[in-house]
Amino acid sequence: MERNFWTTLTGKFNVYNLLLVFAIASELGFEENEILQAISKLKRVNGRFETMKSDSGIFLHCRLCPHALMLWKMYWTASMKFRRKMKG
Repeated sequence: MERNFWTTLTGKFNVYNLLLVFAIASELGFEENEILQAISKLKRVNGRFETMKSDSGIFLHCRLCPHALMLWKMYWTASMKFRRKMKG
């Protein structure tokens, strides 16, 4: 029987992780709908595989610790302001 669910987690590695979670929870006796609802509620950890969109539409996937991510966001914001200023 086919089941559908959604997740905010991205990346092929998360597909494998979620399949493993589903398999183990099934073996432990949890109901399929209960497992899929729980999987759908999972959220990513800040600073891990985070997606940021620039004004130019570029998507960045970062695997950074929170401090490095903060520095990257500061750099990105400053560089975008500089580019806008240079355009006049």
